[in-house]
Amino acid sequence: MKDQAAEATIAAIANKATFGGSAAAVIGGLTASDVMTFTGAFVAIVGLAVNWIYKHRDDVRKSELHKAQLRDLQDDQ
Repeated sequence: MKDQAAEATIAAIANKATFGGSAAAVIGGLTASDVMTFTGAFVAIVGLAVNWIYKHRDDVRKSELHKAQLRDLQDDQ
């Protein structure tokens, strides 16, 4: 249960970092600051990757739980 809470927290932080990085990239583009643009784009890409990893883990966990529930239902019959 602690792992799920930690993963949910990391996924939420990654999601916010993705939006923050995207915003930094846009602001950097508007002010013509190449360093800020590349930093923002990098943060957005890293945030997207971390978010994808934790969403994938969540999907796998939910799929395994669903399969276990189906097996329990079939065993009850």
